[in-house]
Amino acid sequence: MYNQNDRNIFYFFKGAVKYHLTPTHVKEDLVNFRLSEEQAENIASKYKLNFIGLSRTFVGNTLTINQVLDMQWRFGVTTASSESKKAGNTFLQLKLVLDQGNDKKEDVHMELSLPQFYQFLRQMEQAKSSLEYFN
Repeated sequence: MYNQNDRNIFYFFKGAVKYHLTPTHVKEDLVNFRLSEEQAENIASKYKLNFIGLSRTFVGNTLTINQVLDMQWRFGVTTASSESKKAGNTFLQLKLVLDQGNDKKEDVHMELSLPQFYQFLRQMEQAKSSLEYFN
C-alpha cells in the first residue's frame, strides 16, 4: 500500500500546511533533508500553487474522521478541597461524542478550569474561521 517514504512525505506536507509554512521555508526544509536546490525549488513552487487545495484536503480529512456528534457540558464550583486555595474555583466539564469513522464513536471527557475553557474557546473560534476561509 504505502511505504515509509510516502508516509513521511505526507506528514511533511501536513505539517507544512498546519503551520502555514511559506514556500521559502518548505524549500529550506527540503534542502536540509538533502534534496538538491533544483528539486527543492521545484517542489516549493508546486507547494505554492497547490497550498489551498492541500489545506482543504487536510482539513476535510481531519473533520470527516473526528466529527463531533454530540456535546454535553456543565459548570461547577469547587466548594471544598484539601487545598484551601482550590475552594471557590470554577470549572467546566465537557463530554464530546466523536465519530471515529467506520461507525465507531468515542466519548471524550474533559474538565477545564475557566482559563483553559477560554483558551479552548479561542481555538475553536480559530478553527471555525479557518473553515469559513476554505469554504
